[in-house]
Amino acid sequence: MKDYKDLISDESFDLVIKNGDLFTGDPDYNHIRTIIMASPGDFRFAPRMGGRIVKMKNGMWNHEYKRYLSIQLESDNYNVNTLHINSEGEIDIDAHRKS
Repeated sequence: MKDYKDLISDESFDLVIKNGDLFTGDPDYNHIRTIIMASPGDFRFAPRMGGRIVKMKNGMWNHEYKRYLSIQLESDNYNVNTLHINSEGEIDIDAHRKS
């Protein structure tokens, strides 16, 4: 599998700067977080992609929504091993790019 690198952003989606330069690293966390935070229509190149997590703020965390998130990640070439949502709404995802 290739070692992919991309610009890394922090929790507020600001680019990380280290030693006066843009920081690059493993992009999977950033990509997965961006897909989950996006809503359908946010990406011109993939208008149906988006986890619409903002709309789920006070919603029901059911198996249907977990499946929806898995499909969104799989559509961006991720293999989702596990996806858990606890009672507080915290999401734990183990997913890696397909080789």
